[in-house]
Amino acid sequence: PVPLYEALYNVALFLFLNLISMNLLNAVFLEKKTMSIILFGIFFNVAANFLLIPKYGFVGAAFTTLLTEIALFFIFLYMIFRSVYKVQLTVFVRPILAGVVMSIVIVNLAFINIIPLIAIGAIIYFAVLFALGGFGKEDYEIFSKVTGQLKNYFSKKTEQ
Repeated sequence: PVPLYEALYNVALFLFLNLISMNLLNAVFLEKKTMSIILFGIFFNVAANFLLIPKYGFVGAAFTTLLTEIALFFIFLYMIFRSVYKVQLTVFVRPILAGVVMSIVIVNLAFINIIPLIAIGAIIYFAVLFALGGFGKEDYEIFSKVTGQLKNYFSKKTEQ
């Protein structure tokens, strides 16, 4: 039963992401491409079910659904990057490196309570991202604006 639950809760994540992707593609008038991708997913799911259900039963069906949603996710992602948002992959290098460093630290500190672990992870992520030069001028301006608003908010609270 454990593989079934693992497959199904992972399906939920990809279903959610695929729903957002479908709506995004529909919003920019790519309904025909969206429908083609969905039809591919249907045929892929049915074919994979014919292969996996006889041997693995309901676990095979869950795994097939997971594979289908993952395949659809990457197809939708490709279509979004190709048609909607042309991205430079170099933009992702620094955040990915910061995430890898954070993950390594968190895995090694897994014995700590979850709340401090989240705080430690956030601090490490942003510190590494800062060290790698992952923040631009616009990020600093946003940070300055937010901290200014927080200072104003808390100074009004202390006056009351």
